[in-house]
Amino acid sequence: SAGAPVLSSDRTSLPEVCGDTVEYINPTDQAAFLQKLRECVDNLDWIREEQQRKAPALLNSYSWEEMAKQVLAVYNEESNS
Repeated sequence: SAGAPVLSSDRTSLPEVCGDTVEYINPTDQAAFLQKLRECVDNLDWIREEQQRKAPALLNSYSWEEMAKQVLAVYNEESNS
C-alpha cells in the first residue's frame, strides 16, 4: 500500500496471504534469491506499478469488518452443532 515493491518467501502461508501482489523467492536458494532481486531492480517501475495496482483489492479482503464477519460465522456454526 506504500508503493514499495515486495519480495516474499514462497514458504509457509505467505503465498496464500499475499496472493499475486508480491514477488516470491525461495529463501533457501541463494542464487535464485539474487536472481529475483536483480530482476526486481531491473524492472522496478513495472513491479511497483503492478503491485500498486493489485494491492488495494488484497488489502480490502483483510478488513476488520470482514474478519469479524468470519469469526462470527464460525461461532454461529459451532453453537448450532
